[in-house]
Amino acid sequence: MCELKSWRSIKNPWEGQFRADDEVFVLKDDIQTVKNKNCNWRIDIPPQPFQGNPEAPIWVLALNPGYSEKTNKHPISDADYYKKYDDRRKAMLAQLTFTPPEKNNHWHYVLDNADGNYSKKWFKEHFFKDMGIDENNVDKNIFILQACGYASEKFNGDLNKMTKSFPHMEYAQNLARWGLEQGKKIVIARSRKYWLNVLNIDTEEKSSEIPPNVYFLSSSMNIVFSSNNILNWAKELAGMFREQNKSESAAELKKII
Repeated sequence: MCELKSWRSIKNPWEGQFRADDEVFVLKDDIQTVKNKNCNWRIDIPPQPFQGNPEAPIWVLALNPGYSEKTNKHPISDADYYKKYDDRRKAMLAQLTFTPPEKNNHWHYVLDNADGNYSKKWFKEHFFKDMGIDENNVDKNIFILQACGYASEKFNGDLNKMTKSFPHMEYAQNLARWGLEQGKKIVIARSRKYWLNVLNIDTEEKSSEIPPNVYFLSSSMNIVFSSNNILNWAKELAGMFREQNKSESAAELKKII
């Protein structure tokens, strides 16, 4: 039990660690693990361990930030975007300390921002189909929390083992537990078993129950938030934006976890 009234009471390991002109972005305690080339961690851009404001009612639990190299689809790599655009640097560093965005900027953004309006179009297409959330109110409704804060093109590690060698992951775990206790709507998008363990939800026990404010995606590889892709889509979640009720019981969920 966290038993904390505010998420701000949880020590943030990212605060005050980086400057915009830094060439390497890695916490001192994480250096040895980052040297492991298994996951090809990107430390030439700031980590993105979370996005948004923890005051938001819906929390999305994910794996780690993705990374795009230069391709036909991405004419410039994420690292080059960061170096080229001052607003990207400001947004990424400000987010690490939960500093409110500047006027006309957004908590949520993507580095590859070809359409010039941060991530509005991307979020509209990928996240909130039929939920009644539009690209203009993502900021106040959605908080994204990553298990691991460093970006990579692919993820090959074991999160449970990684926790011991990546101390920063404990911060995300404590935030997630706090969010659950505060009644946030928790949507586990990636690494379901890991996050269930973090939240002390034991699906192996017959007597255990999945909290009514915890939801899952039917396909963790298809990050689209809709009634078709949220397994226990419920009135409690959809009712915040649109009336629907397609909930499944905890017993039914256990069969697929």
